[in-house]
Amino acid sequence: MGYWQGELIATWSRQEEATVLTSAYVTTPWQLQRPFYPEGRDWCHTVALQLGGGMVGGDQLWLRGHLQAGTRVCWTTATAGKVYRSLSPEVRQVSKSHWRVEAQAILELFPQETILFAGAQFHQHLRIELHPTALCCGWEIYRFGRTARGERFLGGTWRSYTEIWCQDQPLWIDRQFLRGTPEFLDSPNALAGQPVVGTFWLVGWDVREERVGELRELLATCAGEIALTRLLKGLMGRYRGRSTAECKHYFISLWQALRQEYAHRPACLPRVWQLKEEVPLGHG
Repeated sequence: MGYWQGELIATWSRQEEATVLTSAYVTTPWQLQRPFYPEGRDWCHTVALQLGGGMVGGDQLWLRGHLQAGTRVCWTTATAGKVYRSLSPEVRQVSKSHWRVEAQAILELFPQETILFAGAQFHQHLRIELHPTALCCGWEIYRFGRTARGERFLGGTWRSYTEIWCQDQPLWIDRQFLRGTPEFLDSPNALAGQPVVGTFWLVGWDVREERVGELRELLATCAGEIALTRLLKGLMGRYRGRSTAECKHYFISLWQALRQEYAHRPACLPRVWQLKEEVPLGHG
């Protein structure tokens, strides 16, 4: 069986008052839905699909996105990603994304969660290059093991490397590593027995220290473990718990509160998201 070597290259440009997907090149398993505009022509919602049902050992997915000046893009995926068991620890599944966001552009990067099966060898690398007047907001959510079947993430590895740069200067670099052993899965410094972790970020927007305190109070009812940290030019949130739905609710509440500030409009949930219950959006 052959391995996927999928590539997606996309560019958005500003045409009059609209954000338009002006070029797109895709190879299997990538596929793009037609862009849609649920909140006006200036904000383009773009949905990516991965055909084939998930990644197996040796698969490599490449994504390169370019937001030209003044564009606004909300990017998501149609379904949760799946990373299956690799037959050999030396055969990895690799996902690499590189985004360039030019002057006055806004990138919202909200993929649905990734489910790592026991024995998966997954490496993720995301790099975003921001213009000094650009902004990006996004998240990453991972479930380790198919917990509905009683599966734990044993025998695999996970490496995540996220970096955001501005004019060759790092704004935020986040490296995470997990080995699928009981020591890692149960350690309080790793998963602490919880199967779901997530990271939320907003970079390119100054967040006041007192605003961080307000957001912490807003999210105090979250059932999982949460944390908020103010960055030099932005904000980072963490989640550790049992529920991807709870993690999404927490992150969407953050997005709602912050989007009112950086975009002066409420969050508009992509129509492909299938949330099991009404999302308690935050205000502030």
